[in-house]
Amino acid sequence: MYRGKGLDNYDRHRAVMEQTTMFYNPWQYRILAPLAVEGVYQVMDHTIYQAIDFELIAKRMQSVNLEGKDDITTTLITRAQNPDYIKYLIVFILVRWALNILLFIVLILYWRLFTDNKYLLYLALLFFSLILGNSVNDSDFSFNTIIDNLLYLFAGIVILQKRHPIYIVLIAIIGSFNRETSIMIPGLYFLNQVDFKNLSIHNILGMKKPITYTAVSYLLFFAIFIGIRMHFGYVPQEQWRVPAGLPMLKLNMLSLVSVKSYFEMYGTVLFLPFLIFFGLKKYSHYLIIGFFYLVPVWFAIHLVMVVAYQSRLFLVPTLLILIPMLLQLVSTESKRLYKLN
Repeated sequence: MYRGKGLDNYDRHRAVMEQTTMFYNPWQYRILAPLAVEGVYQVMDHTIYQAIDFELIAKRMQSVNLEGKDDITTTLITRAQNPDYIKYLIVFILVRWALNILLFIVLILYWRLFTDNKYLLYLALLFFSLILGNSVNDSDFSFNTIIDNLLYLFAGIVILQKRHPIYIVLIAIIGSFNRETSIMIPGLYFLNQVDFKNLSIHNILGMKKPITYTAVSYLLFFAIFIGIRMHFGYVPQEQWRVPAGLPMLKLNMLSLVSVKSYFEMYGTVLFLPFLIFFGLKKYSHYLIIGFFYLVPVWFAIHLVMVVAYQSRLFLVPTLLILIPMLLQLVSTESKRLYKLN
């Protein structure tokens, strides 16, 4: 909350609700999390908060001695002199806590599909905790980022467990209200239905069910995606330091800022992209498709569109593909070594 600019979440949330957000494109269009948080706030404000005297709490904050306090603590105490700020901050913490718990539960359900070793799974969860802790730079509470990860993980479960593809449609609809990055989910589903060993135009055209559900998913996704921008009014993407494209890529790869990016990226994805090359033949069809479809596209787009030291933006390929690859590799190798002994 401190180093990740969680203290700024109140201002950013109010700006979205009042349509005055600093980066109108894309922040204003990512409405799922702000509306959900506002809904929780309204419920609590008309129930639990009625029994708490926030005016008194805020008044007591005014009497706190700020001498010797660091800048961040001073900022927190100063802002907490506003009762509304305290109420929203409680909601932010509760919502993020709930999302974290849900994320851990879904990760267990998803990662257990790649290993039957529960101790390896526990180790992966500890590994994830470290990664999550390293992914807070300039992040506030990152509700839409966590939801994005959840949607991809749910999609992965649907694909691997061969659930009805209507779930992919529902995930795409939810994702269109959350972040534009959910656009790759229907494609991931479709590619996993393709028989690449017998690949032909005839076979692809014969995939009526996957084609139908993928097309419907994209149709609804883009309808909502465009509709939101029509509702709020479209503006070009705001520039941060440099324009998106080659200038942003240079900033991320060949500048003083890139040094920070390298450390933040290392703290998030570590050595995983390099490790998987040692066992490409040992991975499942699903993971290989994800690695060659989602991982390079995800990294490439983000490296040319945003500042890479916001390493939380790379959690989706890490949790969805890279860590499962590591789990599957270690699990397979451990079984092989056990048989040899």
